[in-house]
Amino acid sequence: MSWLGRLANVLRAGKLEREIRRELEFHAAERADELRAAGLSAEEASRRARVQLGNPLLQAERTRDADVSAWADGAVRNLRHAVRRLGHAPGFALTVIATLALGIGANTAVFSALDAVLLRPLPFPEADRLVRLMQKQAESSETSIAPVRLRDWNQLNATFRVISGYFVEDVSETSGDLPERVRRAFVTPGILEAFGVSPAQGRGFRDEEHRFGGPPAALVSDRYWRARLGASPDVLARSVRIAGKAVPIVGVMPASFRFPDREVDLWFPSPVDAKFAQSRKSTWYSGVGRLRPGVTLEQARADLAAVQSRLAEQYPDPDRTIGVELSPLKDQAIGGVGHSLWQLRGSEILPSFQPFFKFGRPAGEDPSVGVA
Repeated sequence: MSWLGRLANVLRAGKLEREIRRELEFHAAERADELRAAGLSAEEASRRARVQLGNPLLQAERTRDADVSAWADGAVRNLRHAVRRLGHAPGFALTVIATLALGIGANTAVFSALDAVLLRPLPFPEADRLVRLMQKQAESSETSIAPVRLRDWNQLNATFRVISGYFVEDVSETSGDLPERVRRAFVTPGILEAFGVSPAQGRGFRDEEHRFGGPPAALVSDRYWRARLGASPDVLARSVRIAGKAVPIVGVMPASFRFPDREVDLWFPSPVDAKFAQSRKSTWYSGVGRLRPGVTLEQARADLAAVQSRLAEQYPDPDRTIGVELSPLKDQAIGGVGHSLWQLRGSEILPSFQPFFKFGRPAGEDPSVGVA
């Protein structure tokens, strides 16, 4: 019996007891058959077989003790032998231990990263319905979207619940004792609906706050609220100060909301009706949309391609040269990290430590004026 089987017998004593009893009964029946074949009656043969076998409870106890004792004795002897062999070569022993520790640690780290980055969905409700949108042109690498074109896609499509956009920049925030560099995102209407989230405190942006000259407003991250504002309970009565202008805080986002990237701490509404935002040739938005239930990415691609074809007829210059590209938002979130992680998964990590064991060491417009 293997050591795994013996260990299982130790942990499941009841099962072992039943197996031993069946084994003893089998031997008793076999001996009784032999005695009947020698001419004894069935009753006499059964009696003599039990007598020759002995006390069944005692025999079961001896068998169980012998099974467990042999396993334990073998395990102890093997352990002692291994310790003696390693003690004769301490350098080799340390090398083996280091190899196992590094190999197990490296593999654990890789698979933990695979699980966190590739296997788990984005931390948003029904994250598989989140899509990244880009405009593409044959003779340009520009993928940003013009504000009016993003508005047209949102209004004319039939496969998205909402399409929104954003633009990110670094600014100096001066509401504290010292200026601090923060990252803010200007966002278009529907951004919170696209992600399926609501502020943990306060509210989202109102329609009038997305108009040029409308009331100022800001959403702040949970990190900003805690680190910059000391988790102040009156946060909705506070302001952030950018370029000498105080902007009221209207809400605090949940700690899990880290988009467009993990460094963004402020969200401002974008005035989509601003004069400078009406040109179809001026592009600065990154697009994100939420698919309607039951809609596939292929259906959404066909739908937006048809929408853009109609726009090309209505606005030949420049829409006739522009197409639409869609991809799961998670592809953007993980970027090139995913390919690197899959390569690590497929590689053999331990051989990479071989040098260590051999040699001892390893070889136009101001974008800050309300645009997203």
